[in-house]
Amino acid sequence: MSNVRSAPLKSASSATAGAGCAALIGIVLLLVSVGPLIILLNAAILYLGMAWLADKVGGYGRLFWALATFWTVDVPIAQKAGLPRAQPVLPWLMVGGISFLEVALILYRLRQADAGAWISAAGYSVSMFDYITTTAGLAFAPFAAGLGAIWPLWALFAMALAASLTFSFEALLARLLKGR
Repeated sequence: MSNVRSAPLKSASSATAGAGCAALIGIVLLLVSVGPLIILLNAAILYLGMAWLADKVGGYGRLFWALATFWTVDVPIAQKAGLPRAQPVLPWLMVGGISFLEVALILYRLRQADAGAWISAAGYSVSMFDYITTTAGLAFAPFAAGLGAIWPLWALFAMALAASLTFSFEALLARLLKGR
C-alpha cells in the first residue's frame, strides 16, 4: 500500500479567474472608449427602423412616433453619419433596456434555469422588435437610398448584419457573466 498522493500545484480555477478578470477589464475599457459610439449607432439605426415601422402602422404608429421623438438631444456625430442631429432619447433607452433583458435571458439559458413565461415572452418579443427595427434601419438608411439595383443585396446583408448587431454583444456579455 502506498501513501503517495498527487495534487495539482496550482488550481485551475485561479488561472481562469485571472483570465476572466482581464477579460472584464478589457470589456469595461472598450465600453468606456467605444461604447458610446456603438450605442449611438445602434440607437440611431433603431431610430430609423422605428420611424419606418411607425409610418407603416398608421395613425397609432404616427402618434407613438410623435411621443417617442418629443425628447431629443443634439448629437453632432449622428449628422456625419447621415442621421438627424437631434436624436430622440427613447430609442437609446430602448436599446439599453432590450440589451439588459437579452443578457438576462441568455444568462438564464446558459445556467439552464427557467426564466418564467413572462420574462421569456417579453425578452423574445423585444428581441424580435430590436431585430426588425435594426434590419429596417439598416436597409432604409440614407446611404442605402442611392444603391439602386444592388439595394436587394444590401437588404439581405442588412438582415445578417442586424442579427450580429442585435445579438452578438449581448451573447458575449452573458457568456462572460456566466463565469462569475
